[in-house]
Amino acid sequence: MVKPTLGVKTDEPSVENAFESPTSSISQVGSIPSAASASSAPNWIQQPSAPPTQTPAQIEAYRNLEFRWVMLMQTLKPAGARKQKKVKKIVWEGVPNSVRGRVWTFLTDANARMIPGVFEKLASRAGDRTAIMLKDLERLFPDQPHLRDPNGSLVKLLQAYLSMVPDVQYDRELAMVAGNILSLSPEEDAFWTFVAVMDNQIRLYFALNPIQLDVDSQLFSKAVEWMDPSLAKLLFEQYGVSPHLLCKAWFASIFCSVLPPSHLQRVWDVYLLEGLGFLFRTGLLILQSAKRHLMASPTFPASALSYLTRPPADLFDPDPESFINRVASMRMRDDELKRLRPKIEARLKQTNTPQRPQIVNRDIIKPPTILSVHDTKKALASVS
Repeated sequence: MVKPTLGVKTDEPSVENAFESPTSSISQVGSIPSAASASSAPNWIQQPSAPPTQTPAQIEAYRNLEFRWVMLMQTLKPAGARKQKKVKKIVWEGVPNSVRGRVWTFLTDANARMIPGVFEKLASRAGDRTAIMLKDLERLFPDQPHLRDPNGSLVKLLQAYLSMVPDVQYDRELAMVAGNILSLSPEEDAFWTFVAVMDNQIRLYFALNPIQLDVDSQLFSKAVEWMDPSLAKLLFEQYGVSPHLLCKAWFASIFCSVLPPSHLQRVWDVYLLEGLGFLFRTGLLILQSAKRHLMASPTFPASALSYLTRPPADLFDPDPESFINRVASMRMRDDELKRLRPKIEARLKQTNTPQRPQIVNRDIIKPPTILSVHDTKKALASVS
């Protein structure tokens, strides 16, 4: 298997049709639960349907991988674990759904941010975005009542986070990301994992002046052009698809509204290990897979963005592992994108308001860490 090199504003145009009913966050892959995990699962977690009949060898392999993950998380410290070869190897082998929530907490080192009692205090601070939030949740999670509940865990988690980080503006992609994490973890664990994912990966996408999204969308459009110039011209020039809106729908939600459930969870597994470069490669593979449809539809321009943000399930490999392998094999000029980033940043800073957040890390593969563990605890000191 080839692996990649490590490395809303209210007036903004929307893609309403892309978010009417995103895929469920529960993965069907690796969903054989252990007796302990099944009995301890919170009753608000929607249980997956029965997996296909497994052979004894498949069940044994699943249990073995599950055991290896449990032992690894007990013996390694989360800080710096992503850089260790044994962690990278086992992530690429797979993550059993029974331990996936714990694995995401481990890979993001979320527990280092946890301060007992802070989540409940933050969640009690009602904000003025609840009405908009509930409207979004009705559309985003039509089959998951526990995620739509006005007094439920998802609203509680989002309110807590927005109370903690006032410079982040609410958007429905926030709800998608939080809902996916919450589907696999108890609410307080989910909250701190969500905080870690935001701090380490995507928080700048939701800033009041989201220059990170502007930069990444221009870099991604350049990556598409390098991969397939004719497709880039068709998509961005003839069809007029906005790279900004496409990347917002894809990257800000970490593909929650795009991929089938089992594919989504595997993309998250690897993304939390590899970083932004893996999202770029995922997007490139989706475009490559959609090319035939894009080229063959004479009346397609009006619906191009909707198609790409809510593609049909048959666009993807039936096997999520095959899909992940294809993503990993996508060639991308990482070094050239890294050199191009500061030039795009400088140009955007000249044409946009100076209050935009500063981009600290210029590595295309490793997005900037917006808030360190120390800064998170310092920001919450007054709450605790």
